[in-house]
Amino acid sequence: MLPNIEIVNWRNKHLIRIEVYSSPNIPHYLKKQGPENGVYVRLGSSNRQADQSIIQELKRIADRQAFDEMPQPKCSVKDIDFEAVQKLFSPKRKLIKKDLENLKIIDWYQKKLVPTVGGILLFGKNRDQMFPDAWIQYARFHGNEKKDLLDQLDIREHLPFAVDQAVDFLKKHALLEGKIEYIRREDRWNIPIEAIREGIINAIIHADYSLQGIAIKIAVFDDRIEISNPGLFVNGITAEDIHDGTSKIRNRVLARIFKEVGLIEQWGTGFLKIRESCEAYGLPNPIIEEKGGPSIRLTLFTQKKSTESILVDIELLNLFKGTECLSTKDLAAKLQLTPRAIRTRLNRLIKLGLLIPISRNINDPTKKYILSNTAEEQL
Repeated sequence: MLPNIEIVNWRNKHLIRIEVYSSPNIPHYLKKQGPENGVYVRLGSSNRQADQSIIQELKRIADRQAFDEMPQPKCSVKDIDFEAVQKLFSPKRKLIKKDLENLKIIDWYQKKLVPTVGGILLFGKNRDQMFPDAWIQYARFHGNEKKDLLDQLDIREHLPFAVDQAVDFLKKHALLEGKIEYIRREDRWNIPIEAIREGIINAIIHADYSLQGIAIKIAVFDDRIEISNPGLFVNGITAEDIHDGTSKIRNRVLARIFKEVGLIEQWGTGFLKIRESCEAYGLPNPIIEEKGGPSIRLTLFTQKKSTESILVDIELLNLFKGTECLSTKDLAAKLQLTPRAIRTRLNRLIKLGLLIPISRNINDPTKKYILSNTAEEQL
């Protein structure tokens, strides 16, 4: 594994930039702990010991295998709900047996056709027996914390049809608002339904169904909607990559079929569409991040950011113009805010990809910040 090393000019200084590419020989492990206990993965800003499910996922990535393409020899083609398959594809075309093989809903295993993992996940008659966590848990809470539960719904429909059921439940708790376009009134939902729909589809397609005990979860609060799915970002992908429209497919069968029936238009555009939809509503940018579990959480804010708060953020970012870097203490003094208030803003601006922290470790008291390339372009 050879890194790319080069000298770059940055703000009138010469820096050495070292780019280490993702290794094809994963998973790597600490020799003294061995391959079973010595594998670690990055979770946010910390390292986490990988369990067996994550280690197996890394091995599949190295072998270029997709979990949902694996045949299930203990099942038969009779375990596939072919009526549901035809119903999904009927607006597009009529399927024949060969199409089911090409789509990897079924595949050959020792001279016998059997369902794949993807076939069971999407159209399995008894999906819950094999994948008891492949369902969507919906909850509506009062306020902004998980304390007072107002309503809930367990969605166990075939995954392609679960999308509309999830969106319909959300509309139950949304409101219509009037938007004046010239002399014509146009009613629209008070939250970006299209963004939420894309978020649900992304969660279904990118979930790691090899993990146990973690379902897809949608939590609705007064000020935000959180959509979580099991798994971590696919090897080599970061939150910054996703913000830029880069993605890797974890579940090829699910992604292929969702694209065939028009549930997704083009791979890698989901998050960009979510962000554009939120911007059209005047809402803060969505945040996507890895959390414990392991899981990936997409946060969609449903309350418009106040003009005063936006102006403070802009003022904060403008302080970086013409300077190399600033600390929390520097910013607190210039904006006459408490260090705690400044840290809250800094953490949000980092998640939005506008600031980059520079420190020796996560708890470095001398930590400073610089503008990202994205922020410099916008300012």
